[in-house]
Amino acid sequence: MSKSFIMPLPPDPTPSRCGYCGSPSGPSSISTGTWAHHLTVHDYQTMIDRGWRRSGQYCYIPDVRSTCCPAYTIRLDVQAFAPSRGQRRVVRRWKAWIGEGRGRGGVGGGNEVAGDAEGEGVDGSMEVDRAGGAVEEDIAVREMAEAAAAEGGGIVLDGGVAAGAGGGGRAAAAENSVAAASVGPPAAAKRPAAGKTPWVKPDKGASRKPSGPDLAQLIDEAEKTTKPGGHRLEVKLVPAAFEEETYALFERYQTVIHKEPPSKVTQKGFKGFLVDTPLLAEPRSTTDPPSFPGYGSFHQKYYIDGRLAIVAVIDILPSCVSSVYLMYDPVPEVLHLSPGVYSALREIRLTQDLARALPSLKYYYMGYYIHSCPKMVYKAQFRPSELACRETFKWVSVDKCVTLLDQHKIARFSAAEGGDQGRPAVGPNAIALRNTANVSPAELQSLTCYIKGRLYLLKDCARRIPRAKFEGIKELFVLMGSDLLSNIILVIE
Repeated sequence: MSKSFIMPLPPDPTPSRCGYCGSPSGPSSISTGTWAHHLTVHDYQTMIDRGWRRSGQYCYIPDVRSTCCPAYTIRLDVQAFAPSRGQRRVVRRWKAWIGEGRGRGGVGGGNEVAGDAEGEGVDGSMEVDRAGGAVEEDIAVREMAEAAAAEGGGIVLDGGVAAGAGGGGRAAAAENSVAAASVGPPAAAKRPAAGKTPWVKPDKGASRKPSGPDLAQLIDEAEKTTKPGGHRLEVKLVPAAFEEETYALFERYQTVIHKEPPSKVTQKGFKGFLVDTPLLAEPRSTTDPPSFPGYGSFHQKYYIDGRLAIVAVIDILPSCVSSVYLMYDPVPEVLHLSPGVYSALREIRLTQDLARALPSLKYYYMGYYIHSCPKMVYKAQFRPSELACRETFKWVSVDKCVTLLDQHKIARFSAAEGGDQGRPAVGPNAIALRNTANVSPAELQSLTCYIKGRLYLLKDCARRIPRAKFEGIKELFVLMGSDLLSNIILVIE
């Protein structure tokens, strides 16, 4: 059976510059991270349900009580989702462009000005890193990931010990890759801020009766070429891998949209950020329908008239499709199509299709919701969404959460449903997390460590673990939970 291997990192309370608020008073973003050599999809699903995210092989969780812009995991129940009026408008824009050629020139050509957001609110703010937030935050996380890679990225796990964690899953998954457009209804499978932030008012179409097939029908109609002047759209879902055309798109996107200096955009950085993944791919089994691509990390690639226009990086996990990143060709002809909104809708549709085969896989995760950042509140426009309580890890309706977050940027969402009324629901003391100083060595004894090619119980190798690394293990014990960490092998080098 495959096992997860992660490398504990020494705690680093040093804040970094925040990409959401800009840290006007100095570095103020605080998070905890770990370098993941291998992660089973089941273990990573548990991690993101507890507030973790990944950037390449670096996994991190913001310190919700101390960081300047608290981040909460947000998910959408795709089976109850119905596109809003503004979202339908974006699909109609694609239909006009792909089906009939009505729009702004051809991909890669033309001098028209990029389309506006037509006042949707959701569209305009969504076109900047819809999965991850402001680019500065992504760069800060990538810098931490590079530092972690320098320490743990070069460690090669012994083949005999780690054989169960590797295997040829990725190659097998590549053989089972499918075009996203071909994922249809398959046969049943056997797998199971301080201060009030402007709230995005739901548009009138958001309250209509949910109807899953509506979205699929809208997208299918939008992607048909119906007139001679129309365009050809092809969407492929493939395992995450380095390809020159994808890197060229990333290079254009980062330098034009996010103004990153060309000298800082490198193939190595691209691979570490959006190609390398700790997730152990689980290819389609014989009991799965032919349309199921398997679990793991994927690139969903959009070609318009044969030219790569959009790439979405996603993880397919046991309970969800998790959005990792989005990039697109920064030309007016693509910008006017609102690629952030449309790709999100298409990923929701993909999740709906997968849920027909695997009923437990019914959620779409959009990363973090940050109520104190006006650019991030658009995510709540995808309804019905929920936020994860950072103390109880229970999911609570985003509308109930917003009522608390309007009072204070730190909130215990379970209080909105009557949990522990004897404590404050908002404010610095609202969320109770265990102090690592109270974690006793006895609680860690049964954890498994990997040291120089051999496996040990922590109780038998504690003296060989540097003090700083030991403190890192205690942090993981608190932030991941004992049940999850007991399933993971800790790489100590």
